[in-house]
Amino acid sequence: SEGQAGEALRAFTERGLVHVADDRLGAMRELIARWKERALADPGQCLIFAGEGREAAALNRMAQAERAAAGLLGAGRVAAGGEEFHAGDRVMFTRNTRVFGLRNGDLGMVLEARPDSGVLVVRLDGGRVVAVPLADYDHVKLGYAMTTHKGQGVTCEAAFVLAGGAMQDRHLSYVQASRARGETRLFIDKPEAGAELTLLARRMEQERFKGMASEILRQNQAAHQLRHESQEVH
Repeated sequence: SEGQAGEALRAFTERGLVHVADDRLGAMRELIARWKERALADPGQCLIFAGEGREAAALNRMAQAERAAAGLLGAGRVAAGGEEFHAGDRVMFTRNTRVFGLRNGDLGMVLEARPDSGVLVVRLDGGRVVAVPLADYDHVKLGYAMTTHKGQGVTCEAAFVLAGGAMQDRHLSYVQASRARGETRLFIDKPEAGAELTLLARRMEQERFKGMASEILRQNQAAHQLRHESQEVH
């Protein structure tokens, strides 16, 4: 939160909480392997965070596959939004609805997936059980992993963070490091980490609005120079 990412990363590394893989896929596989040790049987208190939606979606599918391979998902399935949901899956609702009493970001566990009716019966983390016909409301995703932006108001017992990427900045890093009441683990690939995590630390310390302001200033200066040169020509 104070922009001292280098010191924070050293403290995480000393505690064995930073995992560096050769490439991005390797980092994702290592993350899922560690998540599996902690959360396979009971994923409710453990969350995976990624900066980009496509990576969160991939991690969701990987986590779901691990649960399926362990026999922890039901045979029945209901599809929506390009994803399939089984009894035993974690899901996240992504739009407010008064009809079903759901809010954007609500998380829960699927109790039943009814293929005949296209209904998901979900026990929300708050304890309430809802039956949602996906023909009427299909704003649902797998909920093992989410983007850091989506998880800004979420707390969990353990967080597994895929760090790096274009979205990594000071604000994003603070959110990633502050979601868990207990343990936070960071996973990164060598190209994104840099030598001794220097590149990652630099991105974690950068305030995005300053970077954007610098780019706007550069573009304005370039445009001014172009106009000046054009006037000289004429």
